[in-house]
Formats: sequence, C-alpha cells, structure tokens
Amino acid sequence: MGFLLELLMETMENGQDEISAKKRLGKNKIKKFEKKRRWSRGVGIFFLVLVAIVVSLGFFKKRVYEPKIGVNLVLVSEKQVVLVGIRGGEDRLIWVELPKKLRVKVADSEAVFPVVSLWEFGKIEKRPVEIVSKSLAVSFGVILSGVNKTSGEITMEKFLSSLISLKTKSSLGWWDRYVLYKDVARILSKGSVLEIKLPWTVMNEVVDADGKVWQELNEAVFVWSRDLWPSEVVLGLGLTAGVYNASEVLGKARGVSRQLESVGFRVVEVAVASEKIKKKGCWYDWQEEKKEVLWLLERHLWCKARGGILEKGEAKADVVVWMGE
Repeated sequence: MGFLLELLMETMENGQDEISAKKRLGKNKIKKFEKKRRWSRGVGIFFLVLVAIVVSLGFFKKRVYEPKIGVNLVLVSEKQVVLVGIRGGEDRLIWVELPKKLRVKVADSEAVFPVVSLWEFGKIEKRPVEIVSKSLAVSFGVILSGVNKTSGEITMEKFLSSLISLKTKSSLGWWDRYVLYKDVARILSKGSVLEIKLPWTVMNEVVDADGKVWQELNEAVFVWSRDLWPSEVVLGLGLTAGVYNASEVLGKARGVSRQLESVGFRVVEVAVASEKIKKKGCWYDWQEEKKEVLWLLERHLWCKARGGILEKGEAKADVVVWMGE
C-alpha cells in the first residue's frame, strides 16, 4: 500500500513538472511573438514616418502652377513622350504625343538622342529631369516647367491618376499636383482637349550611315510652338521683351526669346549684352510690375530680379532678360 502511495505521489509530481514545463514553453512562445510584433510595429512606424517625410518634402517644393497662366509639362515612359499644356483658367488642355523616331539635340551638348531615350541618358548623367525638360524646351522653343515619369502606356486618364500617385516620379510639388489633378479632371470631364500630332512640316527625315531613318526638327517648329502654346493671360497683356546674352555660350538669348514668344511675349530685340555675367542663370528687369510676368519669369524660367524696375524709356522693351554663364 505504501509503495502505491509513493508511486502515485511521484506520478503527480512528474505531472506537475510537465505542466510547469509547458507553461514555461508557452510563455517563451508568447515572449517571442510579442518581440516579433514589437519589431514589426517599429518597422511599420518607421516606414510610415519615412513616407510622411517624403510627402511633406514634396509640399515644400516651389509652386509653378498658376491656373490663370497655365503650365506645360513633359510626360515620359519607357516608349512614349508627350508634351501637355494645362490652362486651368481657360479650361483647356493641349496634348501632343511625340513620334518615337524623333531625335533632338541634348541641351548643352552636341549629342543627339531619340526623345524616348532622353530619360535613360539623363539617369546616366544623374540629372534626368533637367536633361529631358531642357532638351525638349530648347528644341521646341517652348517653356516646359515639369516632368512626370511613369511606366507603361501614357493616356490622359493615366496622366490624371499619376498626378496623385506615390509611384510617379515628378519634379512637381504635391500642392501643384493636387491643384492640377482638380483642373485636369474638370477639363477632361468637359472634353476641352486639343489632341494633335506633330506636323510633318516641322520635321526633316534623316538617314543614318547604318540605314536607320529618323526625324529631326527644323526651324518651322518655332512658328508652330508660337501658335500653339501661348497663355491667353500673357498674350492679353501685350508685353514686349528684350533678351541679351551675357555669357560666352552662343545661342542662349535666342533660345529663351523663342520660349518667351511661345507663351505670349512679343520679342523686340535679341542681342549680345555689353557686359558679361559670370554667374550661371537668368536675370530680369521690368518697366511695370505685373504679378503674372514675375510668376512666369521666376517660377517657370527660374530667373532672378537683377536691379528692379526700369525707368520709362530706359529700355526698348517692357521686360529685359539677361542670360548668364
């Protein structure tokens, strides 16, 4: 009988030890689970903070879109390039898809690249936005104030959704993108879209030594741009402009004069400046302060005020622009 009692007591003790072991094992599993959950939560919070920082930095970018003046953008994908002009104040959108066989000269270079390859070339140079926008702006004689890089086919509907997508690589700030989204959505709903193709009269056919056929722009494209892209607000002001090359680089003043003409200025003089400006960039003076003109010069051409308001009769034009090195 005593033997049975001892055996029973030993069995109970072993059972309690086994239960205690299971409890300890359960606690270890719970601890590991809690540790993983804290780690996952920390990673999630870090990711959300990172996204919030990226988005907030976009809000602090200088605005370029003013609905009354409008804005011209470049839309880029792997196989397409589209020039789009949004005129929110006029409820009008201009849509020009460029030919895949079109080649243009790379800005500040002698290289010539297909328009669909400009972004990849710019990535190699570590300045894709600058190379795409500047090369096309100079080639077409038009002001291009932003670049949107997406993937796949570019359509008007996809352009609209890309304005508020985190996946889009854009040089525009989030406030500009939000306002543009509202204006573009309204314009598309009204069907106020001018969708045109680049006319063959502004291009010449070029055959490479290897037999490949390309299209390159000729001088007629500047007349085409002057008729297509003007802002009604700027055009209505009837302002004249003089552009002066204060650098050692040939053609700088001519390029900017074409851009000013495309938005609505009447350029009355293009010449070499009597004094050189050693700094890079663009400077301006004006005879009469108009906020639309200052917005255009400072936000779209990135010019800075040089000396202030000109006296009447001091200059040959209402606005004077100098191009530095």
